[in-house]
Amino acid sequence: MTAGLVRVRPLLLPLGVLLVAVVAFVVPYRAARRVPSLAEWRAAAAAVRAGWQDGDVIRLAPWWASEGLGELRGLPVDRVRQPEPRRLQHYRRLWVLAVQGHTCAAGALPGAEPRQRQTFGRVALCRYDLAYRGTPLYDLRDRLPEARVRRVGPRRTDTCSLWARDGWHCGSKPHPWKFVGPVVKDVDDNPREALWVHAPEDGLTLLVDYPAVPLGRELELQAGLTLRAVHSGEGRDVVLTVRIAGTPVLREVFAPRARGWRDLSLDTTAWAGRTLPVQLAIHTRDNQVRQLVVDGRTWP
Repeated sequence: MTAGLVRVRPLLLPLGVLLVAVVAFVVPYRAARRVPSLAEWRAAAAAVRAGWQDGDVIRLAPWWASEGLGELRGLPVDRVRQPEPRRLQHYRRLWVLAVQGHTCAAGALPGAEPRQRQTFGRVALCRYDLAYRGTPLYDLRDRLPEARVRRVGPRRTDTCSLWARDGWHCGSKPHPWKFVGPVVKDVDDNPREALWVHAPEDGLTLLVDYPAVPLGRELELQAGLTLRAVHSGEGRDVVLTVRIAGTPVLREVFAPRARGWRDLSLDTTAWAGRTLPVQLAIHTRDNQVRQLVVDGRTWP
């Protein structure tokens, strides 16, 4: 038996090398054949621009496709991994560009049927109508200049009154993390546009007060820890409290390794038609890498 194996090895070695070489050549070759050319991307992008209307948005399938982004420069592209109704409700129509063997359905909401289909070589283009919700009454990111930001403790209150880089900074000059302002951060492997509300040191509470918020039937609110915060696992629980006219309406706890972009939306029918103060309060017992981000708006 051993002698037989010895005699076969010289034959197996070159065959194995040949197989590896074939795989190393064929796999990249087949993948390359599925990648659209710049001309195909350009033609698809031109069709999108020709049919573009206010309230449109673009998604790519697969979500990580990036070769043609340069041709879509200046147009809003939704880059989260999976299409989300909460995000897409802000738009009237969706354009999906599908490449590398993917279909338009991979970039659209489940069950949606395209109103338009076109093919540009290896780029499939589809347009979908969306359930547009309308214009929110108030957006926390857009109206941040109206907010008052403080870091409050039993023996001191720090007012974050320096407006710089589109946010409120705590101190006499812009600070790398002691601020409240718009950011784009990786939350659960998705880029999220939100407000940076890093938890302050133990004993302090970060307060973000909006003095006059028009309320309708819903306060839409999402929040989550950044991927860096989750991976670090440092610090202690972060607690987010929301108050309307001084009344606590939400208390959410984020454990050190808590992943996800949480939908914390609230029914505000009881306050509909009124304009009231809304407060976000954030605190922790240990703020090491406690990077919390939030986003929100009110709806009629």
